[in-house]
Amino acid sequence: MCGGTRQATGQRNRDANVSELNRLKSCPRCGSHNYSEKELIYDSAGAKEEFNRGVELSKLGQHSEALASFDKAIALNPNNGLAWSNRGVSLRALGRNLEAKLSYEKACKFNPNDPNAWHGRGLAELDLGHAAVAVMWFEKAIALKPDFAMAWNNRGVALARNKKYSEAIASYDRAIAIDPNFELAKKNREIALGNR
Repeated sequence: MCGGTRQATGQRNRDANVSELNRLKSCPRCGSHNYSEKELIYDSAGAKEEFNRGVELSKLGQHSEALASFDKAIALNPNNGLAWSNRGVSLRALGRNLEAKLSYEKACKFNPNDPNAWHGRGLAELDLGHAAVAVMWFEKAIALKPDFAMAWNNRGVALARNKKYSEAIASYDRAIAIDPNFELAKKNREIALGNR
């Protein structure tokens, strides 16, 4: 098979994988979900192994080691938005917020329909003190996944940092409507009510 045919076939497979990803249900609070084999796009078996290793290390809180695995996966397949997004998670956990922001930007470029990538980008902006920009990215995540309770909550946090308390309360209300047991959103709502 020639390189051109392989590229075209690979693109069809990637499109099918992205389509499968968009159909999966995820946690309404945080938007996370377990990645199935169908939704991960790899150019090599090594990329798959490194990605999976990074996910497991991240679950264990070993973010430096997870970051190294995500970097290896990206070196093998630079277009894997999920690897870029998970790299951002590890970088944020390590307090490397500017690098996390850049990683999430890549994730959004390569996987623009992933609400978790846009949410992560908003978190990185919030960490950097860019609350107004963060609101924009949380809204993008919400547009892709309207029942994304954590994105609604974090939109409220960003609005509250800009002293837009009424809008923040409305965001918290949406988060609580999606997940009535979302204690963090309830607490944030109370704080915003007190500051209004």
